[in-house]
Amino acid sequence: MGTATTTYTGVSYIKNPRDNTMMYVGKKFEQLVTHLEGAKGCLLFFEDGMTIPQVVLDNNDCHFSALPVRDFARAVQLVWQKRQAELDALRRFDHSGATIGSEVQLADGVVIEPGAWIDHHVTIGAGTRVCAGAIVRHGTSIGKRCLVREGAVIGGEGFTMAPDEDGKPFRLHCLAGVVLADDVEIGANTTVCRGQSRDTQIGRWTKVDDGTYLAHDVLLGEQVTVTSNVALGGFVEIGDRSYLGMNCTVKQLLTVGSDTTIGMGAVVTKAIGDGVVAFGSPARVKQ
Repeated sequence: MGTATTTYTGVSYIKNPRDNTMMYVGKKFEQLVTHLEGAKGCLLFFEDGMTIPQVVLDNNDCHFSALPVRDFARAVQLVWQKRQAELDALRRFDHSGATIGSEVQLADGVVIEPGAWIDHHVTIGAGTRVCAGAIVRHGTSIGKRCLVREGAVIGGEGFTMAPDEDGKPFRLHCLAGVVLADDVEIGANTTVCRGQSRDTQIGRWTKVDDGTYLAHDVLLGEQVTVTSNVALGGFVEIGDRSYLGMNCTVKQLLTVGSDTTIGMGAVVTKAIGDGVVAFGSPARVKQ
């Protein structure tokens, strides 16, 4: 195995791989391996028995095992430990009752209310307000005129586990960040997890209500409305101008199209297209 702490800069997603990063691919995603043909200098973990193009093998450090996610998680853990040690060594400062980390960039007109906690390496655009009790973790970028309400957590670790050598679960750390575009609102007590393989991203003018959970690597388009207590699994993608009703759930790795409405309490277990209404459990498109 390559030296993850010195050679590889982070992680990336198989659909959009970046050079010198780490990825793992199981057999159920074997059809996506062609995306790696242009990748170079990566540390790649594949499941035994997969057919990998020779150009991928030649240009990258490739490893095969029965549990590639475990081996990937161990490599990520080395990078995470190094980064965490560097972050822990940085100073934090009191700012009118809020806690502000090192190398934080606050543009003109930013308001950080007392009791908010801003981690290291955070960027916040002009006119944004971070309310009391909100937590913004390292590697988060927040645009202009955003609102992060009370108790929200932006950039926390996603909930992803890998089995260790004895089959016991251990955490697969998330090395990417969170990007909020301009004019985004995040509701009270909402969690937006940092990305595992790419930044979690929320598009311009999108509004997320209270008590909502956005897992790692979620992509929300522009002008999306996410009402209270919605749960989105990892790698979910929601198209522009769509509406997610209260208490609906979208299973991981699924796409909901643009201009689509997901009804209150719906459970989305299959991809939903553009311009439709879907409701029920499992969710079905209204005819």
